[in-house]
Amino acid sequence: MHHRLTGQLGRVVAEYADWTDHDIQIVGSPSMIRTTTYRLMAAGVESNDIHHDPLY
Repeated sequence: MHHRLTGQLGRVVAEYADWTDHDIQIVGSPSMIRTTTYRLMAAGVESNDIHHDPLY
């Protein structure tokens, strides 16, 4: 059975799994993209493995 994950999206995503050695595409508001990118990089994901549309 799956359990529900709650909390700030960037934190939940970064803590859910080991995302190193993956290409990651982030879609959402600019603030959500920035926060999720920060959390993933803090968890060891290389910046060149994180992709998103341009932020304005």
